Amino acid sequence: MLRVFVVATVLGAMSGPATNAGKPPWLWTLDERIAGCVDDAARHARFLRELPSVRDAAPGWSPINGAVEPELFLPHELLGEFVRSTNIGTPHGVHVRPNYRPAIERAGGDYDPFWTAIDSAASDYLSLMKTSAEAQRAAHGHANLSQLQEQICRAQAKMSQLLHDKLGTIALDQFLYTNVAPSLHLWVRDASDTAQTLRQREGGCQ
Repeated sequence: MLRVFVVATVLGAMSGPATNAGKPPWLWTLDERIAGCVDDAARHARFLRELPSVRDAAPGWSPINGAVEPELFLPHELLGEFVRSTNIGTPHGVHVRPNYRPAIERAGGDYDPFWTAIDSAASDYLSLMKTSAEAQRAAHGHANLSQLQEQICRAQAKMSQLLHDKLGTIALDQFLYTNVAPSLHLWVRDASDTAQTLRQREGGCQ
């Protein structure tokens, strides 16, 4: 099952993420990210830290606050959230995209070619996400999407690979961890987020 962002607000260009790590969040390895996500002591510490700010926090769930630990998001998650929130096929995406112009230009990118690359690579993924949303609406939130979720997972991984190849791995990850991660807040079910499942999702659920 894919992780679900229960709070996810894209704010555009940020001044930079806060982190306690000894290196920038975009340079963390997948192994380091996963270890930080699943460590029991770290999970408990994050839970206690966020507890005063939430109305109901059930045991067995832990938060990832992108303003504090952006490095714990996986690259495909950040990219997926980014392309959904900037989807040119939605009024919200049309409104949000210009907010990223300064960040894109600071990263050395050209604004229009950047979005052309995003739109091309994300087309299959966004189409599947639209199908998923329509199925849920038709079933009043009770659709069985297990097969579709696997397709989405594969499409998300393919999109990530295409864009990392096109835009450069370090450049794209620096953009995502600097401008997308800090505005995201995620609660995850600990039992569902094992090292194996996280690695499988990053690899396209293969």
